[in-house]
Amino acid sequence: MHILIAPDHFRPSVQASSAAEAIARGLRTTVAGAVIRLCPQTAGGRGTMDMVVRAQHGRIRHEIVKSREGRTVASRWAMLPDQTIVLDAAEILLHSHNPHMADSFCLGAMVHQMFRYRPKAIVVALGDMAGTDGGLGMLEALGVRYLDENGTELPFNPRTLGRVAGAACDGLDIPVPIVGLYDQPLSRAGPHGSQKPSRNELERVVAMVEQCVATELSRLPGTAAGGGLGWGLAVLGAQLTSGALFVAHNTGLAAGLAWADWVVTGSDRLSHLSADEVVGQVGRMGRDADKPVIALAATLAEGHARLYQEGVAGFYPILDRPRSAKDTFRATASLLEQTGERLGRWMTIFQQTRT
Repeated sequence: MHILIAPDHFRPSVQASSAAEAIARGLRTTVAGAVIRLCPQTAGGRGTMDMVVRAQHGRIRHEIVKSREGRTVASRWAMLPDQTIVLDAAEILLHSHNPHMADSFCLGAMVHQMFRYRPKAIVVALGDMAGTDGGLGMLEALGVRYLDENGTELPFNPRTLGRVAGAACDGLDIPVPIVGLYDQPLSRAGPHGSQKPSRNELERVVAMVEQCVATELSRLPGTAAGGGLGWGLAVLGAQLTSGALFVAHNTGLAAGLAWADWVVTGSDRLSHLSADEVVGQVGRMGRDADKPVIALAATLAEGHARLYQEGVAGFYPILDRPRSAKDTFRATASLLEQTGERLGRWMTIFQQTRT
């Protein structure tokens, strides 16, 4: 029996690779002769870079950029064999020493420094974060200028936000294609767009930038990603696409599905939103390959049944009894292993009844 294990993270305690290993341990105890392949997935958040570079045999490199205040910020980036660069926005902004990730300037500085390597493209994973400047700081680092009513350039920050009377985009020069990975195809114009410091003030400046580039971008799918960073990348001409789809294509998921008899995926919480994330992506590709997909979850929330339409054949809860959230987080790896064992018993019985 060939079993492909392709889960998402089980947040906050178990990463996708560890989840896959735990499920595999359980399956091996109850499925005699099972051949198991691990293919952990993510929807374009933290860990995207590591997952893709491992699958593609790329290289992790280190870079130092300057924050707006002149602090040095060290972070990582990846170069794939085809000369595509991959960045995790959440990792870069976390290393910028801003606990609220309010200022996306360092991300823009990192993207700008990547140009010197002349890559085929720059891919920026935007999931697992919610920047609060709506991507305007990133644009400043890449050449957009914010002006007061006298045409004097202003540094972008919450104190100067209300004084911005215009934007100039003549300094933008983007020499390579950019791709932004979203975890949900939400638009900035919707209720999940930019956050603090002031949505009204931010959107006023956003409108100035859109007027500057003569394009309305806020309604495009994915522009809400990263608290509006998706919109900022769209200003740069970026293509916004599903992080789950990108990771699936770059980790050999299709080949794994062709090989497998069974497919096991899962995430800590499944809801109507999961259709656009890892479990939905694995379900659709499994359906197209005519392979049964089983999804594990700690929580089955409202709308999870939509995943049946996406190709998921069934759900397997990992909880063995009622548990508090804290207890569940602490025991997730063990629960996944136990669930793999129970699932393996069911798979074995099913196979026996078919033969």
